[in-house]
Amino acid sequence: FEVDAVKEVKQISDFSAPGESQQIDEQPDVAKATVNNTDEQVGLLPLPTSDKTPSTLPFEVDAVKEVKQISDFSAPEESQQIDEQTLAEPEKPHDLYQRINKLLIQADQQLTNKQLTTPTGDSAWQTYQEILSLDPGNEQALAGIEGIAKTYVIWARDKIKEDDFQYAENLFNKALEVSPADKDALSGLAELDNNNQQKQPE
Repeated sequence: FEVDAVKEVKQISDFSAPGESQQIDEQPDVAKATVNNTDEQVGLLPLPTSDKTPSTLPFEVDAVKEVKQISDFSAPEESQQIDEQTLAEPEKPHDLYQRINKLLIQADQQLTNKQLTTPTGDSAWQTYQEILSLDPGNEQALAGIEGIAKTYVIWARDKIKEDDFQYAENLFNKALEVSPADKDALSGLAELDNNNQQKQPE
């Protein structure tokens, strides 16, 4: 009878074991359901998942753009200040001497080509004027202007010999435009005026 009692005890234990195991297994499911219900009540949404994490935050990008805009805005002002300083610097004596020397050579070439006062923008007279603007009282430029006036006087005298008095008068006036106080040009105009008066009928 002891053997039968042991068998009955074993059968009872075997019969109750699955029920207990099922209760233990159901407890996690109950916990999960509770959590899911809580999320639905609160209104929580699952967070998006991404494999890539941004290396730079949005506010960092805005800060970088702002710094770049400031640097781009200030650059032209700095360049303008440098340009103004360069323009304000006086020309060095050596550089000024070289520039004037080039202009004197240019004027000599223009005289050779008989470009005394024409064409506009490419004449010896204008070149001498530019030299005087750089170096007021430049002796070579002043002498060059007097030479232009003398050349017009010579040409006027040649026209008088050809009896082309009108052309001679124009050349004397050209000489006075270049050098208003030129004595030879003034005397030449006076001679032409006397000749005209003598030729008038009484």
